Amino acid sequence: MLNVQEFKPENADEYNNALKGFSDASIYHTRPWANLLQATLAVKPKTLIAFDGKDIVGILPLGEQKDLLGGHRLVSLPFSHLVPPLGNKDAINTLLQYTLNHFRDKNYSFLEFKYD
Repeated sequence: MLNVQEFKPENADEYNNALKGFSDASIYHTRPWANLLQATLAVKPKTLIAFDGKDIVGILPLGEQKDLLGGHRLVSLPFSHLVPPLGNKDAINTLLQYTLNHFRDKNYSFLEFKYD
């Protein structure tokens, strides 16, 4: 069974190494991109990581931002082109299901996935 966790700074090296193994990874999956969105556009990074034991098998970068009506939106990723989840089918399904549950639990006003 896969375990999903939010990105933690202490996982940065492991995260960066895992990104190299995903052929669909782009600049939008990197931590510098998430940090740029946070610093310049007030987007709070919510990158989700699927673990199989200690191995990273899936990644879904999300960003939380305030909407115009005072609620919060969860987007993969705001102000970015297509940002697909990374991983095999099981990892992607686990990440998407986790996101949907989190969306309901946190009462976000909007959820958007941007990928083909």
